Amino acid sequence: MNETVRIAPGAGSPRFKGVWEGMGENTKAQETRNTGRRPLAAAWQVLCWMSSSFIKVACLLVCLMMISVLFLAGYQYLVHSPYIRLERVVITGVDDGIKRELLEISGLRSGVSLLEVNLRKLKQNLERHPWVRSMDLAKKYPHTLVMKAHREKPRAVVAMEGLFYMNREGQVFKEVGVSEPMDYPVITGAMENEEERKISLRLAAHILNVLEGCKEPWMREEISEVHLQSAGNVSLYFRSLPAIVEVGARDLEGKLDELSRVVDHLKETRQVQQVMGINLHYRDGAVVSFKKG
Repeated sequence: MNETVRIAPGAGSPRFKGVWEGMGENTKAQETRNTGRRPLAAAWQVLCWMSSSFIKVACLLVCLMMISVLFLAGYQYLVHSPYIRLERVVITGVDDGIKRELLEISGLRSGVSLLEVNLRKLKQNLERHPWVRSMDLAKKYPHTLVMKAHREKPRAVVAMEGLFYMNREGQVFKEVGVSEPMDYPVITGAMENEEERKISLRLAAHILNVLEGCKEPWMREEISEVHLQSAGNVSLYFRSLPAIVEVGARDLEGKLDELSRVVDHLKETRQVQQVMGINLHYRDGAVVSFKKG
């Protein structure tokens, strides 16, 4: 029996070759179309992201604006509210005369809102008063403002183109008025320029602070004058001693015992009234000068 076998055309036959070539061209065209679509898809994604971000930012800004408007409205309501108006000012630490002056300097008026009171600016204005060293301010809601004044305390009177009060730190803070007390030690001497004046007054303050803790006759209340010289030297005038005490300002504390021994000896020998000066600039001992005759 004869069998007939048909042989299909091979892959390399012209027929199949045409098919394969056609398929390759279709694939390349499809890849070209896909490549062209990718930038469009990426651009669309970027556009969507930008739109979403813009909407979020816009919503956030709107929320912030609404919060700001509500805050401002609430603040305006509180400012004009009768519930936190200033009705009472309490001032402590000074006498009635200075209290009235401080109230006038403050410029405060009844009915102003406590929220409108600028404590820092008010403090600066009040501390310009010559008798006020510093101020502590506090708001006591709903209607009270508390002012605690720390008053300047004179330690001496400085003679320099007029008479001025000096405080514990050696700072001049006020010219002495006609009716104001003068019962303080007087500071005189070398103060020709601003820098020399500052140094000299600090030395004077140091001397008074040293004498603060001393007992009679060298206590601070017993000194009548501190005369400032060059190179940090001073001449001291005590009410209970008819003599000038010459000493270095920084050496005074260590020389007080020696001064006491000298004065005790002069009193025992009944010569204290004839003494004109006691010089304590020497390392060992002191030099005493007497009046003539």
